[in-house]
Amino acid sequence: MTLEVLREIRETEEKAENIIERARIEAQGIIRDARQEADRLFQKEQDEAQKSGEKKKKRIIEDAKKEAEDIRKEAERQIQEIATIPEKKVDEAVTEIVNRVRKDAST
Repeated sequence: MTLEVLREIRETEEKAENIIERARIEAQGIIRDARQEADRLFQKEQDEAQKSGEKKKKRIIEDAKKEAEDIRKEAERQIQEIATIPEKKVDEAVTEIVNRVRKDAST
């Protein structure tokens, strides 16, 4: 009977070792799968962040172009305003000269 008890203990120990080995292998598989999933999720997040950054960059460039165009239009408007000033001054000067010539001619 003692021998049979020892045999049962040994069989139970072997079963326990097999269970432990299967658990270890299963745990390694779970860890490997988790790492792969983490890598996949990280890559996905990185790709999304890059796409988001590219969209933001594109939007900033478009906004800057629009602002530059607005500045250019305002500058052109101001140039047109400034360009009319000499014309007005020339007209005033001619009128003044004509008036002086008439005044001098009448005296």
